[in-house]
Amino acid sequence: MYTVVISTDKGEHRVKDVTQVVVTTTTVTEKKPVPDFQSVEHAKRFIFFEDTSLLYGIDAHKVNDIQYFKQEAAAE
Repeated sequence: MYTVVISTDKGEHRVKDVTQVVVTTTTVTEKKPVPDFQSVEHAKRFIFFEDTSLLYGIDAHKVNDIQYFKQEAAAE
């Protein structure tokens, strides 16, 4: 699972436990692994999921910057 930090004109959003991202472009909608979703050209919208549960959707043109990192396993 990944944590994705999205920077927009309205501030920073931290989205935790992302397992997959659906990217909508001008021509297609496709599921991408988290490390690859930023490579999609002409993205219009990013939709983040935890397993199959919708976490957060954001219009790509409102995004200034996206950072992500793999979440460390919790110590037991």
